[in-house]
Amino acid sequence: MQNGKFDIVNGKTKPLFLRYCIPNILGMLALSSAQLIDAFFIGNYAGGAALASINLVLPFFSLIMGLGIMLCTGGNVICATFIGEKNYLNASKIFSKVIICNITFCLIITTLGVLFPERIVKMLGANGELLSDSANYLFYVSIFITFFLGSYCLSGFARVEQRPVLAFSAILIGTSVNIVLDWILIFKLHLGVKGAALATGMSQTVTFFIIFSHFFSKRSGLRFIMRGLGSWKDIAGACYNGMSELVDELSIGITTFIFNWIMITNLGTIGVAAYTVINYSIFFGTMVAYGIGDSIVPLISTNLGAGKLNRVSGFLRISLFSGVGLGVSIFAALIVMPETFVNFFLGKDSLETKLLALEFIDLLKWGFLFSSISIILSAYFTAIQRPLESAVVALSRSLIFPVVFLMLMPKVFDTDGIFMSIPMAELVTIIISLTLLSKNKPQKLIGIDEGKNEIVHFQTRADRSQYSGNLSGTEREFAAE
Repeated sequence: MQNGKFDIVNGKTKPLFLRYCIPNILGMLALSSAQLIDAFFIGNYAGGAALASINLVLPFFSLIMGLGIMLCTGGNVICATFIGEKNYLNASKIFSKVIICNITFCLIITTLGVLFPERIVKMLGANGELLSDSANYLFYVSIFITFFLGSYCLSGFARVEQRPVLAFSAILIGTSVNIVLDWILIFKLHLGVKGAALATGMSQTVTFFIIFSHFFSKRSGLRFIMRGLGSWKDIAGACYNGMSELVDELSIGITTFIFNWIMITNLGTIGVAAYTVINYSIFFGTMVAYGIGDSIVPLISTNLGAGKLNRVSGFLRISLFSGVGLGVSIFAALIVMPETFVNFFLGKDSLETKLLALEFIDLLKWGFLFSSISIILSAYFTAIQRPLESAVVALSRSLIFPVVFLMLMPKVFDTDGIFMSIPMAELVTIIISLTLLSKNKPQKLIGIDEGKNEIVHFQTRADRSQYSGNLSGTEREFAAE
């Protein structure tokens, strides 16, 4: 699985980083583009109210995606650590257990979303003209939840297997399908939010099956195993290690819910529509940062499993430099062409909403100077199996400080204080992130046991004792390979 200059534990760090980072960022941009194209067609051909109705459903999907990503990301890290130790049997066991749990969870969510869509969206604040569209969007997207989470989960394992180009290609193809279906279902057939939901769901299904086929080919070192999986305690360990991803997604959902409530209360549907435009701008920028963060997780965790301390430090350093460049670029773009972002989402008849969105962007842009670094450091803490530190960063930037400043700043700055809360939260979070990094530098993660002169991995939480003993038939098969 590992050879040449792209060998994770021996190849040059910069080419490896680029090999993982570029496809991952392009994949995230493709995914972001799919969301943006959805918003473009809905905002321009179904109206601002329809766009706002989708935003009301986002907190529910943030919770669902957070739970799934928590399991998948934690499982990816443990799997990569085993691969770094060249223990492909244990890597396949954790891979199989994650897939089984993921499918079970998705089936439960699909049932809830299909049976109780109106009840759920009412709890999210939908009413009046927004109720019907919100319920329709929730109903149809829920049908495809297995493919949403499945494609994310399998793309993570594909990167662990040194197949980042496969993950990117699948996402790119899915995005292309999404754009074509948006044009057909929203623009040509006038299906509105129902069309957007169906287009997104079907495109995710395409992405899922492209990546899914890899794991049943001879090129995959990971095998799906049904028997001899051993204890399921490591699933709890995977969830614990991926906790920051749950916290991040859940926090975004809660913060979005609070923003929606404030907008409906103070500015009505126009306020929600303006915030939705802002939300998509934030989403586009942060997805690139998440692309950098996700790309270093298998690189760092695999090298940590192999005891390659200097390489861990190198990958972290490169990713942080990239994050700084990203933040400055987005900040500059929002200064030079803010109208471009707003005009993309809203038609000519939404002048009042446009003006409100432009006012908010002018306040929001400062947050991008700090957000990328915090996101990357949160991913780094996950990769080194420091879930508590990762969760602290995620909570700080996505929930605690946005809510704290959201409660305080409008009292001083009126409506402007709503969006000033986000840059202030990012500023405090970057201070916390750098403080935690000083205590968790790569040099502090691995030590030498003086008595045995062996490398000791202080951070490893995977329970390997369950795999000791006599080899089973499955284990003999892997040993032979």
